[in-house]
Amino acid sequence: MSPVEPVSEPALESPPYPRRMRELALRARNLTGTPELHDLLADLSARGRYERRTALHTAMAARDLPYIERVLAGGHSGRAALADRLLPDVRARWGDREAAALLPACTTGTVARHLPELEHAVTAWRALAGRHPGPFLALGRGADGSWWRRCRAGLPALAGNDPAGLLDLLEEHGSLPVVTRMPQVLFPALFRVDAVRAARVARRIRRRNRVPRAFYQHVSRLPRAGLREFLPDQAYWLRDFLVHAAGLRAAGPSGRSAHGYPRSTRGGGALARRPGAA
Repeated sequence: MSPVEPVSEPALESPPYPRRMRELALRARNLTGTPELHDLLADLSARGRYERRTALHTAMAARDLPYIERVLAGGHSGRAALADRLLPDVRARWGDREAAALLPACTTGTVARHLPELEHAVTAWRALAGRHPGPFLALGRGADGSWWRRCRAGLPALAGNDPAGLLDLLEEHGSLPVVTRMPQVLFPALFRVDAVRAARVARRIRRRNRVPRAFYQHVSRLPRAGLREFLPDQAYWLRDFLVHAAGLRAAGPSGRSAHGYPRSTRGGGALARRPGAA
């Protein structure tokens, strides 16, 4: 009688790598912004090389940019070079969304090459515009009006890092709807670059009665020859211009009185007393 051969149970196979990555990405996205994600990343980071790499991929899927930046910084200047090397692999394994989350940490050259094809997946416009204003501006030059809505979150960072570039972009591509939707807090930076050029952009929305406060503050300080260009032709708008400009000039740069209260825009001031001044 032949010996009975042992019956071996089938080995439990782990899911294929792409499936594991998809499942990990789904779990990471479900944990976005939660304490559980923070604990998971901390636990993985304290382990071996494979777990630390898994933590980085998890953070990318969850859009945890602060964690990604800390990992890529690594205490040396090679963060951007490392991000450049990771980008193609992340895109191939995880897709455009995760690759786009890595763009702010990359070098400017890499961003310039990959941003046009990853634009649809970008969510971190503020970080991207702050660190790479050049590629951000280049994207805006070739885009339609919808780009300004999609990338609105990056405009304050752009105004802080490259206000001259933003002014150039608005002069070339700033249609009436675009300028009307511009956050008014951005205009002071534009006027500091060039008051006359910024005023020409800002006055495009005068008919909507939404001229930025900075328009009155800076235009009212122009020399007589420069001021003449911006005086409205219609009596109603001329009165509106004079009243606002005189009030803001009296209030000073802050627009407030010596006691800290907003000054009234009604009444005197040199411009208001001289409506025909040019």
